[in-house]
Amino acid sequence: MRLLFAKYRHVFNVGLQNNIVYRWNFAMRAAFSLVHLAFVFILWSAAYRGETEIGGFSLNETLTYFVSLLVLQFFIGAFSEDYEISEEIRSGLINQFLTKPINYFVYRFTVFIAARLVSGLLALIPLTLALPLIGQYLSFPDEVWRLLLGLPAAFMSAMIQFTIAYIFGLL
Repeated sequence: MRLLFAKYRHVFNVGLQNNIVYRWNFAMRAAFSLVHLAFVFILWSAAYRGETEIGGFSLNETLTYFVSLLVLQFFIGAFSEDYEISEEIRSGLINQFLTKPINYFVYRFTVFIAARLVSGLLALIPLTLALPLIGQYLSFPDEVWRLLLGLPAAFMSAMIQFTIAYIFGLL
């Protein structure tokens, strides 16, 4: 069991290194997400002008939802996994995995987790810089258990997105 984890830990480290090489791509995507965030703030501020609630939600709750969604997309979104898998199949690179004692699904999932960790952390940098400007508009729940329940839900969402991308990549 320990050997199994050591093998995939090495895959995770290589995945981290490969994704850090392309950090400029993730940094630009995260920076442009701030433009998206600015438009969301402008749009919803205009929609709430003269209203305290729409559909039972306040402006702060709506903006918190969109900021959370923006951050979560970088942590759980399967951006190019299906393309990478289909490219490995098309070019024949998948043969190197089929002839070795490696579970291809676990290998791709490990690379996916490494990529999501890098892109998620890079997305937090511009958001942290914007926090002094938008912090007053965010309202998170007071109960910590709600946030703790969200972590396994986010992980399961990432697994579902990866599995769907994996299946589409195999087609």
